Amino acid sequence: HDHSALLAHSILASARSSHGNGEMRIIAATIQNDRGDSASTFPVFSNATFRILLGARVPIAQPNVGIHLYDRLANLIFASSTRQLGITVPALSAGEEREIAFRIGLPLQPGPYTFSLGCSEPAREGSADIGYLHDRHEGLGPFQVCVPDNLDATTTPFPFYGLVQLPMEVLQC
Repeated sequence: HDHSALLAHSILASARSSHGNGEMRIIAATIQNDRGDSASTFPVFSNATFRILLGARVPIAQPNVGIHLYDRLANLIFASSTRQLGITVPALSAGEEREIAFRIGLPLQPGPYTFSLGCSEPAREGSADIGYLHDRHEGLGPFQVCVPDNLDATTTPFPFYGLVQLPMEVLQC
């Protein structure tokens, strides 16, 4: 694969901090809009795609990649990983690189959001929620969620209040 665009537009330099043992690392990452362009502003209900280039310095049997999303007050509003979603990322050989992408819907209150990206392996024993952290980049972004251009607030109410639109069904009895 040609990773030149991913490397050229990587946002990792903007990380507030990074840490981990480095046996597997995030080499580059971008955030893109629905058109595949690098972006930092997204309309409510659109998608953001986080493209991540992983690299292994040693063999990694069970790679796991995840994201944490924070609001403007640094409240964790969402976090998940390939392992939590039941996605098996194939093992990585020493020196191998692999691209992973997360497409996340943004039914969020307009405002700024930051995020962290990380890669790990599950612990060999103990809780399924415990792992070995290889690389984590904290405080990336921010990106902005904005009111869509096609929403006329003078005639149409915003579809939800609060931080996030949850699935809701109305039943009339």
